[in-house]
Amino acid sequence: MKLSKSLKDDSASVTHRIYEKIRMAILTGEIPAGERLVELDLAAKMKSSRTPVREALQKIASEGLIYSIPRAGYIVGEMSESEIQDIFEARLAVEQAAARLALERITQEELGELEISLKNSEESVKRGVKDQMIGFDTEFHEILCGASRNQRLIQFGQMLRDHLLKYRIFGLRVSKMARDAVSEHRQIFKALQLKDPEELEHSISKHLENSKQNILILLRNKSMIH
Repeated sequence: MKLSKSLKDDSASVTHRIYEKIRMAILTGEIPAGERLVELDLAAKMKSSRTPVREALQKIASEGLIYSIPRAGYIVGEMSESEIQDIFEARLAVEQAAARLALERITQEELGELEISLKNSEESVKRGVKDQMIGFDTEFHEILCGASRNQRLIQFGQMLRDHLLKYRIFGLRVSKMARDAVSEHRQIFKALQLKDPEELEHSISKHLENSKQNILILLRNKSMIH
């Protein structure tokens, strides 16, 4: 029984590693929209059997990142404007709910971590080190959502941000978009410091609306993300 469980766990671990690798390649744009994914080819590249690749692709398909073509494998989907609108509506609900909880639950240590993240972002913008921005942007939102102490909100927030990862990466390489994002993070941070719920919700709403408009610009000008 123990041996059987161990073998099952090993299989699940292989599937998860393959899932993470393919999923991240899709989210970052390394595997572009419209590309066909074939089990046999992926298994050969990853030196794996087809079963964990198949299971990984099924899981990624359940997230809406790829879709199945009968007898042809999977195709990487392209996000539509309506899907982006849906994601940002969901992000607004999730991140404002998380922020309301964080207002009461955030620690001084977490406020300190947010400020360090902000200063790092501001320094990166000032120096023009654009490739670091996505890490600091992600860190800021993760600390803020994490301070809610609500695991569902944390998970939903991460999933929604992940679905926009490619656009967030390229958007933060545009100097004005990066400067605006950091400035908006500073406003959110100040509202947290002051424990001002109305200003906090307003700042998050403004930040997400601007982020949405920036991503729509990128979607309409695909040359900016290749």
